[in-house]
Amino acid sequence: MEIGTIWKEGQRWNVEMPSGPQTTRTKREAVALVEQAQLRLHAAARKYWDRQTRNAHPDGKTDKGGRWHPTPAEAQPCCRGIRTPSRAWPWSYMTHCRTMTHIANLYNVDITDLRRVSR
Repeated sequence: MEIGTIWKEGQRWNVEMPSGPQTTRTKREAVALVEQAQLRLHAAARKYWDRQTRNAHPDGKTDKGGRWHPTPAEAQPCCRGIRTPSRAWPWSYMTHCRTMTHIANLYNVDITDLRRVSR
């Protein structure tokens, strides 16, 4: 089922979201959930494009050794698999924070939807 699909079961409205189906009491609430998800998706696509074109940068700091580390707000579960920066490879986190996988995690959107919108 596609993200944003709305259907009614009995007295409840259901919305298909990236995290799974969510139930609301009214159709208005269901439509609002879909609109919020679409806004997040388009914001993620804009952020991805800005980071790829270097118009925007991930939040983080560089230490005295020249190694870049993301802020706690920028760090996501997908960052755990990235090698720790070293003097030889100081930008490993920075390059990962510019990827579509990271942006999808940051905005809590499905990566396939983000790929579709980013074309």
